[in-house]
Amino acid sequence: MSYYWELLALPKNPASGDYGYSQQQLDQFGAPVGQAVYDSLIAAADRGVPISIVQDTGFSPDFDSESAAIAAGRPNVQNRTLYVSDWWGGGVLHAKLWISNKKHAYVGSANNDWKSLTQLKELGIYFTDCPALVKRSPLPAYVSTRRVQGYPYLADPNFFSVELNTPGWQGHPGGQAAGASPAYMSMAPPEIAYHDYQTDEQGWVDTILSVPVNGTERINTMDWLGQSEYTNTIVFWPALSSAIAKVVLAKHVTVKVIVAHWAYTITGTEQYLLFLNYTNALC
Repeated sequence: MSYYWELLALPKNPASGDYGYSQQQLDQFGAPVGQAVYDSLIAAADRGVPISIVQDTGFSPDFDSESAAIAAGRPNVQNRTLYVSDWWGGGVLHAKLWISNKKHAYVGSANNDWKSLTQLKELGIYFTDCPALVKRSPLPAYVSTRRVQGYPYLADPNFFSVELNTPGWQGHPGGQAAGASPAYMSMAPPEIAYHDYQTDEQGWVDTILSVPVNGTERINTMDWLGQSEYTNTIVFWPALSSAIAKVVLAKHVTVKVIVAHWAYTITGTEQYLLFLNYTNALC
């Protein structure tokens, strides 16, 4: 599952960020890493491995050609494009998810783009040998939902226990997880939670509010906007800024926010960040 595909460098495509670079420069930047991932997918497909692909429409037709090539002539590969706007009225498929053998999974921020793998600041979690978690898909075999008519209520999260062991963690002899910790899955938009899973918004809020007294909150995000972006009518969205204000005022927390400044920075980002800083005196 991915927003778009560009595992292969496209130095001759004016629509690509790779345009104009030489092969030597692309090699230095790390483009062969994306080629290796793509070749691995082709090899798996040729071995008859069942592969299911879901992607967004936002970059069609230029940046879904790779997935189409993987599926071409291979009945074991299912390639689907999700028309989010037709179903939900706006937005994109922004999730990045890989599942292997129903027991290994990666979920994170990296697109199927060689630059995401080598050049950009990305963050993800890789679960190994964890079928109990991987099989917890909230989607039934067939999904039919009405067009959004309003914002549904927030369900209590469906908690489960998971042991996490991260590289370099020294909290336990041998670096092994000391025990299971309560966790829950979150997702957006709320309509796919089916009142059994928590929404992404509430996951953010719960994380912010969990900081201890006199603690430090660190937030790293690509965009920051205190209003809706994909609706015809602009809706004020104070959920995150209100949660930050709560911990700053009630718990004397230090909050550090890093927001990307790039070619596609959303108009209004700076104003909302200044509002956040002035009202909370953040660090």
